[in-house]
Amino acid sequence: MNLGIQATVSNWLAKMKKYLFTYRDGFYELPYIANSPELIVASFSSFMKHDPKRKVFSANNIFINGEGHYEKIEEGLWIILSNFEAKKNLSFKLHYEPGIESNYHSLTLYINKDIRQIKFPKVIYDVPSQDRSWMLVKAGAQVLNSHFKGQKSIFFTIYFSSDWMTQNVAGNGIFKNQILTNFFDSDRDSVFLPNFLEGKRETYLKLVNSIIDKDENGVSDLLLLRSRTLELLSAFAIELSHSSMKDSTVSLPERDKRRLAKAEHLINDSIFNQFPSLGQLASEAGISETKLLADFKRMYGCTPYRYYVAKQMAYAKEMMQTRQVTVKEIALKLGFQHAGKFSAAYKKIHGHSPSEVM
Repeated sequence: MNLGIQATVSNWLAKMKKYLFTYRDGFYELPYIANSPELIVASFSSFMKHDPKRKVFSANNIFINGEGHYEKIEEGLWIILSNFEAKKNLSFKLHYEPGIESNYHSLTLYINKDIRQIKFPKVIYDVPSQDRSWMLVKAGAQVLNSHFKGQKSIFFTIYFSSDWMTQNVAGNGIFKNQILTNFFDSDRDSVFLPNFLEGKRETYLKLVNSIIDKDENGVSDLLLLRSRTLELLSAFAIELSHSSMKDSTVSLPERDKRRLAKAEHLINDSIFNQFPSLGQLASEAGISETKLLADFKRMYGCTPYRYYVAKQMAYAKEMMQTRQVTVKEIALKLGFQHAGKFSAAYKKIHGHSPSEVM
């Protein structure tokens, strides 16, 4: 760590130490310096164990248990992966130090690692959480990540500078996409894409393994890591060209995002039960039903009920692919009394009928 980075983090920590893990809106807040990937690593390392040789930081305290991996692939291109369990409700907050340039954009994959045990008449099936999402964030933007006690998560983030993006778009076509061009030319700060790029799950899981697979000197194959990073960025841009980001803008105050996180958490807890009423969701979030509907659509791009059904159908697809249970059993487990209504809902989300999977 160079002396300039060290001095910046020391000065920041002296000012912010009393605010670390401040309790606000039901969450303990953890700020970190976000001007650059190097400052992110340095600020986390100031209150976590850090192995700079292996490029790993870790913590096991009353708030969090887990570890992070990072790698500078080349000038302007970094990867940071965090794999942790929240021991309390936590919010990670980006802080930008004044006077220091912030020119790194980021693309983050979030994976909820929770497992649900679902009982069917002839089998008990451990279903992996279908809570996966992507967020594309412009340099200098303020975003908030909220996590609930007991939640196990992976955050995998690719950081790329404006200069790196310009060079690679011109050189090899990475991110050469009109939708992305429009986004970076707009006044939008970020976009949220739930359950995006599911057809390329193998691609991003290979990349996750590449950053974790390391020896005492860090990542064992940096060229492979770079190749897989570019492959994922290219796949993201291609998939996005067939999608729309029209309703995926995230532009809410921090407090509203934390409130919505509570409503979204209740929806996810209810996937195999009846949909919570709007009144229940609004009460959980501490806002009116009208505000809940408006803010939820701004944050997640759809109504709470449509979000709930989309999550149900994601679990349905996962269970069908095991071929251990019937369509009727899955439909009943998700609260559909008629298989026909379930099939219609499934086709509306996935574009094909359940019989094409089973």
